[in-house]
Formats: sequence, structure tokens, C-alpha cells
Amino acid sequence: GMASAGTGTVVATPVAADAAFASNLAILRSHVPRTAATLIADWSPDAILPYLRAMKPYEAADILGALLALGRRGETDYARKARELQEALGR
Repeated sequence: GMASAGTGTVVATPVAADAAFASNLAILRSHVPRTAATLIADWSPDAILPYLRAMKPYEAADILGALLALGRRGETDYARKARELQEALGR
């Protein structure tokens, strides 16, 4: 399609609908890992996992690495979340 770059935004609450999933996945994969990690940082692990599983292992690893690098901010420990996701992926 002729979608212009930069207009896509990930929905705040991931939905199971295939079209929305495919759209969100494409958006996440189009961003650099650090941006993608920021977009998903506050989703629940259960919401994040299907996206990571749908990616190539190196893509998921890059995003998890970026999430790990966010460290701890305020009440949220992103590094811990990244490690838990890594464990759940079995990678």
C-alpha cells in the first residue's frame, strides 16, 4: 500500500483480532528496537508475548535487549519484565 511513514500508532490495548494484530506487528517491526520497546513497555507480558513469538528470534531479542536497557523507571522495573519475557519465550 501507499501508507505514509510515521502515521501508524500501536493501539494502547492490544486486541486479539487478526487484522489488528498483523497491523500492530508490522508497526513494531518497522521501528528501531528502542522505539518498539517503548511502545510495548507498559503492556502486560501476556499481551507482549504473542508479538515476540511472531517475530524472527533476532527481532524479539533486539526488542527485549532494548526493554532491558530501559532499566527501572519509577514504579516499573522494565529490566525485570524483559527477563521474565525472555524466560517465557525460552530463549
